[in-house]
Amino acid sequence: MLMTPETKALIDSRKEIYKGGKIKDANYDKLVAAIPYWKPTREIRVFGISAIQQICKCGFKDAIELKDTLEYQGGLPTKKWSDGF
Repeated sequence: MLMTPETKALIDSRKEIYKGGKIKDANYDKLVAAIPYWKPTREIRVFGISAIQQICKCGFKDAIELKDTLEYQGGLPTKKWSDGF
């Protein structure tokens, strides 16, 4: 996956906000890089715990921490399957 300058800037800004914590940086970086490319599917209709687990290949607890962090930062995608994707 090629990283555009906009995606790199987004990742850098999120890293600046995040700095430290319990979440592994690799999972966080992978998740933030995948957000612009994520689309709802028939199986995963909204961006939530299941989508995070699928992207990061992490456990339920780590996925909840990642979701809470993104929610706090206002970075959760709002696309839904019912929106016509």
